[in-house]
Amino acid sequence: MLSRLLRNTIHLMTRQLSAFNKRRQQRLPLPDPRMWGVDVRDNHLAFGDVLLEDLAKQYGTPLMIFNRERLLLDALSIQTALDQKINGSRALVSYKTTPIPGVLQELHSAGLGAEVISPYELWLACKLGVPGEKIVYNGVNKDPDSLELAVQHGVLAINVDAVEEVAALKLAVKKVGRKANVGVRLGFNETSQFGLSVKSGEAFEVAKLLASDNENFNFNCIHFNATSGARNSKTHIHYALKALDFMKALLAETGATVPYLDIGGGIGVPTSKQMSGIEFVLSRALQIVPLPPDHGDFEPIEHFLDNVVQKIEDKCGALQMPLPKLLMEPGRFVTSRAGILLTKIRSRKERTNDVTFLIGEAGKLNLTLPMDFQYHEIFDIKRAQAPRNKSFSIVGRVCTTADWTVRMKLLPSGLSQGDILAIMDAGAYFTAFSNSFAFPRPPVIIVDERGGVTEIRRRETYADLVGCDTISALL
Repeated sequence: MLSRLLRNTIHLMTRQLSAFNKRRQQRLPLPDPRMWGVDVRDNHLAFGDVLLEDLAKQYGTPLMIFNRERLLLDALSIQTALDQKINGSRALVSYKTTPIPGVLQELHSAGLGAEVISPYELWLACKLGVPGEKIVYNGVNKDPDSLELAVQHGVLAINVDAVEEVAALKLAVKKVGRKANVGVRLGFNETSQFGLSVKSGEAFEVAKLLASDNENFNFNCIHFNATSGARNSKTHIHYALKALDFMKALLAETGATVPYLDIGGGIGVPTSKQMSGIEFVLSRALQIVPLPPDHGDFEPIEHFLDNVVQKIEDKCGALQMPLPKLLMEPGRFVTSRAGILLTKIRSRKERTNDVTFLIGEAGKLNLTLPMDFQYHEIFDIKRAQAPRNKSFSIVGRVCTTADWTVRMKLLPSGLSQGDILAIMDAGAYFTAFSNSFAFPRPPVIIVDERGGVTEIRRRETYADLVGCDTISALL
């Protein structure tokens, strides 16, 4: 009796929450695909005259698509804004965000440098022909071989993240036979493993050591990275001013003028957002879909940089110190909106508890992990502007209930087997976090402004999945 009452209560609460979730989403205006640089042709999503449906037919699904026009628009907006502020400043694309050589090459052609955090990424930047003066090497636990490569390639700054790196850098300098361009990463957050602690004085001691060792080092950079998905410039300004105080103290004690201030990345985009703590809990526990971002909350990049630069100029004037050149490390900002993941619905399953499952080709265990903690818009590519009147739980194909993409998302009610969904803002971290759990990874194509399509990564094969195994020759 008690167990039946509990089940009935839970069922009633579930129905009420589902109804609340649906009403909440129905009050929202339909999203406009043009915010991602996507056109609508007779209710179909398209790049100009190129229908996404036709791309899916040609290349199969799942499929990762990059819109070159959107990619370059966002890249050039930040590069141009920087060029107009402080002469010699640079934007360096964060490799970890979208480690696809074909995409990175487009960004380098637009003038962006490279911010790398691993030996692989450093190797890739060198392979792509990025000159040393346009590379910054960040990251924890840099191994000796990569330090030697960074010194040999003359990267703009190897930002020291741990005390032990100083000795390793000296060895690299000795082996290569040239000075290393170095900096320090300031650790303002004492609960994080990144950077050298500012509070304890560790960062200052390492900075003094590097600045005074002119035989081995050119001290080039003070670096910090303090936030992710920032909607405005307040956090960047807060820590930039602290970094300038650090630079002034270093100048007073050692006479070292540091030419670059690297304010990191973490600039958000108005079409996606990190879930707040409450949104994350409600999404997980009660399947309440977070509200989309409010575009008015996001500073345009020109205003963002205007505010940052103005505060830096004012502070340098007050401290009577030279104005440093700025480095920025955009990742999400330049790639997020350009990427779209297409996934086909393989089956539709109705359940008696008011849940309808759409079983597709992409779940968080292999392709959509960022959706676990971020809001991403979804379109039916053939009914882009159709009314959204039914809640769906979209899941992947890996055999576990953990392989979901989004729960109780309001979409057109007619979705069924064979329909294709477009997951937006897939350009940042989707490919970086993707893996081959049970299924090969999708191809990546890039569509240019004239409708030309280039495959920049082929679809993974079964042979690729066992390519590193010693018995693969038998397969």
